[in-house]
Amino acid sequence: MPSSRIFLTYSFTEGEDNVDGSDAKEMLKSYLAGMTTCSVVSSIDEADFVIELRVIKKGMAYRRTKIVVTHILTDTKVFETSWVRGASTAFYGYSGTRAAIGKIVMNYLLKKYPKIEV
Repeated sequence: MPSSRIFLTYSFTEGEDNVDGSDAKEMLKSYLAGMTTCSVVSSIDEADFVIELRVIKKGMAYRRTKIVVTHILTDTKVFETSWVRGASTAFYGYSGTRAAIGKIVMNYLLKKYPKIEV
C-alpha cells in the first residue's frame, strides 16, 4: 500500500556464505527511500509490513538475493521473490549486493506493486 511503514530484517541462509546483513539492509533502505512512497521504520511495532532480506555470496563478484514481504496485522506473506542474481558492475558501484538488491526492487517489487513508486 502506498505510504506504508516497512520494517527491514535480514535473515541468514543456512549452509551459504551470507553477506553482512546490516550493510545489505542499508542498501535496501536506500532503494526504498529513493523509489517508493513507503517509509522504513526502526521498530516492528510501528510497521505495517516486514521485508525479510537474504543475500548470499556466489563467486567473487556475484550475489543472490531474495525478499519476502509479510503483512504484520494478518501475518500473511504477500510477496516473495525467487533468488535473483546480481553482478559487480560500475553502474552499481562495483557491488554485487547492491546490484542484486536493485534488481529485486526495480524488476520485481515495483513491477508487482507499481502504486508504491514515487
